[in-house]
Amino acid sequence: MKFSTIEIIVIGLQQAILRYDARGGAFSSYFYHIGNLMIVIGGIVGLIAAIKIYNNWQIGKGNVFHSVTNLFLGSLALLTIGGIIKAMFLL
Repeated sequence: MKFSTIEIIVIGLQQAILRYDARGGAFSSYFYHIGNLMIVIGGIVGLIAAIKIYNNWQIGKGNVFHSVTNLFLGSLALLTIGGIIKAMFLL
């Protein structure tokens, strides 16, 4: 009997879900803490970058718009990824 690629992937996912359920969701606590850690790292990096941008702005160093954009998008990405990880493994 020949299986298609989709069938092989589905069978593999079913086996992975069964193994995860057999462990009782022991990984959920790890991913919850990883999600919290990413949110904290995002906050710390955001504060450090904000201080750096403020300093550059005060000394009149060029256009700070590029730095502000990078700060905002980087912090937003870390917060979003942390929230997604917490949502995926806690539901």
